[in-house]
Amino acid sequence: IKDRYQLALDLFDVRLMIEPEIVTWACRKATKEQIAKLRELCNEVERLYKQGYNHIQKDIEFHTAIAMGSKNLIIPRLIPIINSSIPLFVETTGNVLKVETIETHREIATAIAQHNAIKAQDAMTMHLMYNRRCINSKQNL
Repeated sequence: IKDRYQLALDLFDVRLMIEPEIVTWACRKATKEQIAKLRELCNEVERLYKQGYNHIQKDIEFHTAIAMGSKNLIIPRLIPIINSSIPLFVETTGNVLKVETIETHREIATAIAQHNAIKAQDAMTMHLMYNRRCINSKQNL
């Protein structure tokens, strides 16, 4: 698809439709082991980001861990949509959402560990909205 901005926005719309709901399921169904893995991935994304290394693969693993924690049989089939958007979002935003990504990932992981679905849903929505706002501002330049 030639229009990378439109593709990013369309992928964003799909993610906004499903990911805030996925985290609510993960809050209810993720095991202790899955929560520990989610926290580990959250820490790894933060470490890579702060050290200036490429964090995309660990970011993908973080979102995959959330989806797997939902225990929904269909969600794993949607993971490629989510995963394909992460590198595109980083590319389209110019990788400027470092602080926002670290903070919202931490909030998501903490909320899932606390089994607080509303907090997790809010954090995921904010995580996605930061990206959308950044993409929209770059498109309007």
